[in-house]
Amino acid sequence: MSYEAAVWRLKSLGHVGSGETNALLSQKETANRYMHALGFEDPSEAKEEPREQELLGQLVRLAVEAFRQEEISRGRLMEIAKKLFADPSVLVEFAEATRSG
Repeated sequence: MSYEAAVWRLKSLGHVGSGETNALLSQKETANRYMHALGFEDPSEAKEEPREQELLGQLVRLAVEAFRQEEISRGRLMEIAKKLFADPSVLVEFAEATRSG
């Protein structure tokens, strides 16, 4: 699913309002850059098996949410990222952006 499709789905489910939808859509390029850097691509272009990509997605979501809620430190997030990605700084940068947004 594309980033834009996900935003519209969140709006249709009532999880975000019109203002949030517009704000999210205005960040499409940044979101797509992070998604690509973290290995989340269009399923038809994915390099990994769907189940592996789904597991990676779940791990990323849990790590980012724990960091965002200050349940884990930046150092611990970096340790997790090193196990998941060749360039762990991308996950840390993404997680830090969720804190300030």
